[in-house]
Amino acid sequence: MDQRGKKRESEHDLRVKVESSNPIDLASSPSTHSAGPQEQPSSNGFVDVKPEEHTFDEVEPRSAQPCSDNDIGIDNWTAEELFKRHETSQQAFMEDYRNAASQERSQLAQTLHREVQTGIDHIVGYISGFVARSTQPSTSVDIETLKTKFEKEREHAKDLQNNYNMAIDTIKRHRREIQKANTKLQDTLQERDQLRQLVDGGSLANSSKATDDTIKGKWTEIDYNIRCMVHVLNNAPSAESLDDEVTQRLRFISGEYHSMLQDPDLREFLMRGYVWAFIQDNVFDSGECTWGGPDLKSYKSTRDSLIGRMGAVEKHSNDKSSIAYIAKWLAQGAAMMNQLWEKDSTAIKRMVHDEAKRLRPFASNHRFRLDRVDKKISDQLSDIIGSAIELDQMMMRSKAVFMIHWRDRSQEMGPLERWNPEVMEAEAYEQDLSEKSRVKLRLSPTLYKVGTADGQNYDSRMVLAKSAVVCD
Repeated sequence: MDQRGKKRESEHDLRVKVESSNPIDLASSPSTHSAGPQEQPSSNGFVDVKPEEHTFDEVEPRSAQPCSDNDIGIDNWTAEELFKRHETSQQAFMEDYRNAASQERSQLAQTLHREVQTGIDHIVGYISGFVARSTQPSTSVDIETLKTKFEKEREHAKDLQNNYNMAIDTIKRHRREIQKANTKLQDTLQERDQLRQLVDGGSLANSSKATDDTIKGKWTEIDYNIRCMVHVLNNAPSAESLDDEVTQRLRFISGEYHSMLQDPDLREFLMRGYVWAFIQDNVFDSGECTWGGPDLKSYKSTRDSLIGRMGAVEKHSNDKSSIAYIAKWLAQGAAMMNQLWEKDSTAIKRMVHDEAKRLRPFASNHRFRLDRVDKKISDQLSDIIGSAIELDQMMMRSKAVFMIHWRDRSQEMGPLERWNPEVMEAEAYEQDLSEKSRVKLRLSPTLYKVGTADGQNYDSRMVLAKSAVVCD
């Protein structure tokens, strides 16, 4: 056989071999390519599988050789048929490969999910077991610990309550101590002020203020009560029936008292002056111990001397502070004596009783019984003395200086005293009043005031109550 015949025979054998073979065997199976490099899972949990690329050269028969012109039709048909068969088998292979890859990805996802769930279950079980193991055995121990802590806290609460009660008691005790300390402090401050007053010429008592209206009101009250009392004393007694003290007072009022007692118009004026003189002697001049203790009379004598000294200092010195110190000391000294010795009721009753007996000759025995007259005079005299004591206390406790005078201090001493409208008020007169009018009878004294109740202006002088007089 020649060379062409051998070539034709080899092509025929190759065709028969290709036709009779399985198309899948001509290409590599998925297991054939598994020996290549492994594909790594992608980030989405699936495995990316890259399909194998096949070329026509891989499936080209090894016996394909250039043919002659007579064999061109057969060779072209064989190659086309072979290519179609190969393409069909390649598509089937790729479909199978895709199905297998999808199943593998699904199985891999299920496996991964199962493994993760199993791991989570293991972790949860481990934690549950750990918690159970850690709590169950220590429950009784924790209860005992909590009981111990509770007992300690309860004891601590009791201690706090006790401390609170002790603190409350301490606060109350401190408050009492503070009150005592405040009281002592007030006493100390008062003592300090008193010592300062002593250094400044003061005394151990405080003076009080009395307004001018108060002083004048009390003076008017005394004068009114005296007017009411002398209406009962309208009898003309004989000279032999009069007490020596009564005679002395009547002579002080007027040297012509004998004739005045016989004159019904002047007798009442004379007795008004008599009662005022009685008040002057026993209350204002402390002839009797009505208030302020047994040494009040001596104190008033010293006071009168100091007041006279104040006048001398006022005339010959410009130092007004010494006058203020003297007046302050006098006022505070009187206040202290009033605190130490108040009214002496026993002495007042005795004085009223004695004076009522002296005034019996002036009472009318025809219209009233003697006991009734004595009681009426005693009651009225008690009221007059009580008002006079109150006035005397107010004047003595004031820093202003009050002076009671029966004569006009602006006139020279002598038997003749002229009417002075600045210090006198005429209640009766025979002729029209003038500067030449003479004073026949004084019914009441004149009340002067020097300085103020605040302890100032001792260079000023004023008349608070004018003297009631009878002129010719």
